[in-house]
Amino acid sequence: MDIQYITPKDSNYLPSLAREIFLDQKKFEDLLDRPSSLEEITEYAKTRNFGAEKRKILHKELLEQYECIKWSHQAVKDNIDALLNEDTFTVCTGQQVHICLGPFFLISKIKDIISIAQQTSQKDIYNIVPIFWLASEDHDFEEINSVQIYNQEFSREEEHGWPVGRLSPKSILSLLKQVEQKLDSTEENKKYLELCKHAYNTFPRLAQATHYILDQLFGDQGLVIIDADSQILKKQMQDIFIDECINRQGEIAILKQNTLLTKKWLKAQAHPRSINLFYMNSDHSRLRLEYKENTYQTVDNSKQRTKDELHKEIEKCPDKFSPNVFLRTLYQETILPNVAYISGPSELKYRLQMKELFALYKLQMPVLLPRMLTTFISEKNLEKVHTSPASLEEYFQENNALKKIFIKHAEAEQKHFFQSYEEVKKCLQKAQNKLDTDEAPKKLRKSLKNISKEISNIDRIVHQITQEKIEESLPYKDYLKIAKLSFDTEKRFERSQSVIWTLPIINNLIPYKEYTYTLWSIAIITQ
Repeated sequence: MDIQYITPKDSNYLPSLAREIFLDQKKFEDLLDRPSSLEEITEYAKTRNFGAEKRKILHKELLEQYECIKWSHQAVKDNIDALLNEDTFTVCTGQQVHICLGPFFLISKIKDIISIAQQTSQKDIYNIVPIFWLASEDHDFEEINSVQIYNQEFSREEEHGWPVGRLSPKSILSLLKQVEQKLDSTEENKKYLELCKHAYNTFPRLAQATHYILDQLFGDQGLVIIDADSQILKKQMQDIFIDECINRQGEIAILKQNTLLTKKWLKAQAHPRSINLFYMNSDHSRLRLEYKENTYQTVDNSKQRTKDELHKEIEKCPDKFSPNVFLRTLYQETILPNVAYISGPSELKYRLQMKELFALYKLQMPVLLPRMLTTFISEKNLEKVHTSPASLEEYFQENNALKKIFIKHAEAEQKHFFQSYEEVKKCLQKAQNKLDTDEAPKKLRKSLKNISKEISNIDRIVHQITQEKIEESLPYKDYLKIAKLSFDTEKRFERSQSVIWTLPIINNLIPYKEYTYTLWSIAIITQ
């Protein structure tokens, strides 16, 4: 396996916002607390305060969660214990709990935080621990309910409004049987399916099953996994939950920040509500909380509370309240000694809406870093790219831009023709300048004008023929297939390919020690 890291500034492969921030960070400095850089992580660690009591709560909760999944990795135990020390901080990323882990980019996200932790830890000064946040409270069942194998989608039929992490994973087992029949019967596929089957058979919740699978894959690299759907952890958020309900200042803060976004011609990714919380019913449904006519109620009107009743319930049962996308960012910084968060393209957008919300609750934003984009190309196709007229970076451009490079190359190969052609045009121009007087015969001037017109037609025809030849040539079609397979800007490899479909790559990528997070870059994996 080999990995190259490139940053094609002119490419659409980098999402537009990430490209903008990369090219002009000053434009975004009033939207973030600190610049996006690895150096800023160690700078923030110097001033990051996280109390000893919070560290004890986090340590105890993590140990209990890991006891539930029968963990066995000393590297994880060491990192959890290290969180008790005031010089230990976390770098975090997160994702929903998909079937069989979901899209390929989940793996590269985790490799990113492991690499960042290794790069930013400073011996005897600061220790940085990679931590993965299971977004187990999300109730978007449709988004996580399928897995795609060889362009065929497999999904469960049932529907829930539950937090997906609380769902029973046993219903996935019948789906895995269908997947197993479709998937190539290789040893690595069998091993991974057995791992998933064991997890889904053993643990009562999908969050725990996902925790177990991730621990089996990344535990020896010290990855710490946290499920924040916890009464103990949410107890630390109860003051913010109460303030959000009673004073409802969160929406105002976010809208104020959105005004700054608008001035920079940016569009808000997510929209705040007067109360940015959900309520967990006894039937596990997760329903939006609303304030109407001096009462607090769930969106379906099944639960109604007065201000005092709601206040008491949050104090007694904070686990019944679930933060939305905005308050979740505050939750992370409240319960973790976090110094950096690694986000995908969509997360990057809504994180820019947060600064005023953090200021409202006197919290500091972590260093915000974009995850590396990842794609794969076989050695055979990489060799073809290296012998083509376009460079590897140029393959990340749109197809029309790639075609122009091939046309330009083809015309350069016909240099002898174009040189002769240019000489004829120059001679013709000289003759026209001499004859273009009132004394020159009208018939001669007209004839010369016709010749110039024909020459222009020849120019157009030559370019058209060259373009048609390129489009019809087998080599160009082959290169276009490679571009579509590995460098498509609309259907990116990392999003369109699932973990279960890319196991041959992943099995080599996970233990790959030379994987290095590189800011604003694309990792091109070859094997």
